Amino acid sequence: MQFDELKSVLDTDNENELILLSPNWKVSQFPNTESGHWLSKEQFHEVFSVIGKCQSDVNVFAFETFERVYKATGSTKRLNSEFNLNWTSFNNFQRSTDILCFYLVPQNLSWVFYGNRDYCLFAKGN
Repeated sequence: MQFDELKSVLDTDNENELILLSPNWKVSQFPNTESGHWLSKEQFHEVFSVIGKCQSDVNVFAFETFERVYKATGSTKRLNSEFNLNWTSFNNFQRSTDILCFYLVPQNLSWVFYGNRDYCLFAKGN
């Protein structure tokens, strides 16, 4: 999956928020954990319980919301990651990534998880 595919459901020009193109998506907000990570194990299970058991452990894609510009070379890069959606993989991602704000999506774009330094949002299409 490529970042540009997110443009079918998101306004990706505003990199500091989750702006959905359709008003029919249900959005829930969650505070970040006190440990400085996005979600605790309990929050993870609460957030992703709505996608259903058939979609748990599905392959997901995380994209940083902005492109980094490297001063030395002038090149740009958007950090990204791919993993199976389960607590262990998500926790490894949140503990090891250099990504600051991100969108997490499945291939079919039926839901979007957005995380920044202050809070997380989860949106699911109807």
